[in-house]
Amino acid sequence: MLRDVTEDVKQHYFDPLALDSGWKARVRATIQEISKAGSMNEALSHIAALLDSLNDSHTYFLPPARPYRHDYGFEMEMIGERCFATRVRPGSDAARKGLKAGDEILTLDGYAPTRGDIWKMKDLFWKLQPQLSLKLAVRPAGGMVRRIEVDASIHQIAAGNDEAGDALFRSRRATESRQDSARPIYVERGNGLLIIRIPVLELSNSELSALVHRMRRHSAVILDLRGDAGGSLTTLQELVGSVFAGKITIGEIVNSRTISPMVAEPRGLVFPGKLAVLIDGESTSAAEVFARIMQIEGRGLVFGDKSAGRVMAARQYMHQVGLARVVMYGAVVSEGEIRMADGQSLEGNGVVPDRRILPSASDLVSGRDPALAAAAEALEVNLTPEEAGAVFPARWPER
Repeated sequence: MLRDVTEDVKQHYFDPLALDSGWKARVRATIQEISKAGSMNEALSHIAALLDSLNDSHTYFLPPARPYRHDYGFEMEMIGERCFATRVRPGSDAARKGLKAGDEILTLDGYAPTRGDIWKMKDLFWKLQPQLSLKLAVRPAGGMVRRIEVDASIHQIAAGNDEAGDALFRSRRATESRQDSARPIYVERGNGLLIIRIPVLELSNSELSALVHRMRRHSAVILDLRGDAGGSLTTLQELVGSVFAGKITIGEIVNSRTISPMVAEPRGLVFPGKLAVLIDGESTSAAEVFARIMQIEGRGLVFGDKSAGRVMAARQYMHQVGLARVVMYGAVVSEGEIRMADGQSLEGNGVVPDRRILPSASDLVSGRDPALAAAAEALEVNLTPEEAGAVFPARWPER
């Protein structure tokens, strides 16, 4: 795995100067660390740490899928500069231990989450080294700090006699599950408002056409890109081309060899109405670029929290080993820096909303959504924070 992903980096990384003698020395050191690793999880973590040493948000290791589903029973997110539990699964050990949405998470296994490293902590504890339990220091809204240990729920994925077939079946089910969770969700509200949540900017031509047709039936649209994991350059360009009547220069992709312009051409059908965009600390990559181009071009206001600042042009490279037992792994590798039309890079900086509206701990406890309510008000639609919080009810994936 180390050989394959380092070769991917060598062949495709956008900045060859970063792969200097220091990088080669770190590769050699990683080989030694893997040889002494006490577990597969530890070995995988060494590979991830090597790619992380490039300090690039879009160059990272994709470890093999586990033969089990692992769930701590809660989700967390940076809101402003503080980390909060945003959802707790009913019936989970986290819920039994009293963890609630709105509880501030001060430390996770002794580490204090920050905006700069929360995604690394999630990768470590959720993907690379899933734990049987996590020790949390939490502070409930208006309460005292307390320490709890949350047990994970682990469900083994049954394997049959045909392990290669099982691996393919699991891969297809995982793909179908991702596709289902990535589909846009539409909610209509009074006075011609359409609210669209887009979890991933990775839409087919038919999905994008359906989205624009629905937008055109309304006078105002809120695009909710909170938690949006980014997506493809093609979808980004097509979506931008769906809300501007003329050609728009988004920016350019820059690497050591080329500078490639990013341009959005107007589509056959364009939404001409009022537009607002929602982002938060979990909005990354293409979602950030879309929000920023709305600001640069004055097309619509952006509401919510500062975005993640994880914006590079990257590509995924996958490998597999085994015949009877198939193991798939790979890496995402940055192939260029994205510079916006104003000449600035969003990498490490993020997008600052026109109106930065953060939910309070009591909002999280009560399920209120002040950012969505404010965006609706700006589009002249009355929507209370309580009503806004019920627009997209929480749905937990199967365990």
